Amino acid sequence: MQAQFKQMRPMLQSRDVKASIEFYTGILGFKLDDSWEQDGTIKWANLYKDEVCLMFTLGNQIPAMTGDLYIYPNDLELLWNNIKDKCEVMAPIENKLYGMREFAIKDNNGYILKFGKSTTEKSDYEKFFPSAIMLETQRVMLRLLQPEDAKELKKITAPEIIWKYFTKNLADYNELVKWIDDALQERVQEKRMPFVMIDKETMTLCGSTSLGNISFYDKRMEIGWTWLGTEYMGTGLNRHAKFALLSYAFDVAGMERVEIKTDYLNERSRAALHKIGAWEEGILKSHMLMHDGRRRDSVYYSYLKEDWPKIKEIFFLDLGG
Repeated sequence: MQAQFKQMRPMLQSRDVKASIEFYTGILGFKLDDSWEQDGTIKWANLYKDEVCLMFTLGNQIPAMTGDLYIYPNDLELLWNNIKDKCEVMAPIENKLYGMREFAIKDNNGYILKFGKSTTEKSDYEKFFPSAIMLETQRVMLRLLQPEDAKELKKITAPEIIWKYFTKNLADYNELVKWIDDALQERVQEKRMPFVMIDKETMTLCGSTSLGNISFYDKRMEIGWTWLGTEYMGTGLNRHAKFALLSYAFDVAGMERVEIKTDYLNERSRAALHKIGAWEEGILKSHMLMHDGRRRDSVYYSYLKEDWPKIKEIFFLDLGG
């Protein structure tokens, strides 16, 4: 019987352990697990972030190793954008011939930290939500929301009634641009897939919706962030979009649960969800802050995988369910 290795924590010498703590916690988001101080000087510290642990001990042999520390983050692009202006960059982010995308920085001690991600291995998010994704029914088409869509969407965002139950007031063009930017940032973080909705009868942009709060581990995602121009309300486009999203979530992405939330005061939205078979689960009091300062109560609805075949047959049969 062999002993099992539970964890490895490289011990690195540092001329200033306190400065190392500040670098790794302030720039890379590590947390201080433990430290030892003597005569007012920190002599040793243990730092961790997710599954990576490092120990620093006070010493003068710097650097105490000849190789690089190689770390594999789940979102390389996000990390690069967050730290590139806060530290000494040794190599900018780029694809390597050996199948990695990586960048390198230097810490306060002179150690080289490389961060990399395979260019051949795709995450579940990348597999199911490529940039070219297109969902559609006979009435609506859903494609990736783009920054340039703001100018076209601006044509339908003026009516204030659209934003009565929406957390943001996108009648303000600057707010619309920021909302799109935030949505795409959440896409970079693999948390959300934002779509623009297109009316196939006129091929005009009619609104937006998203699949968000995505967890492939839990096999769960949420349909939300949905809004339509007033001329498209009550036309059936939203129902078509919901069917396309639900079908993709259950039949393609293999989700076990899809949830939807709406404002408790939005009776029209709640009635529409009941009409397409959503199960009302409960109310979260004072759940969200609205753009007018009101604290919103949110009602949660859900669909479950085992119920989806029957839901399609009963509520979406005319759409191909």
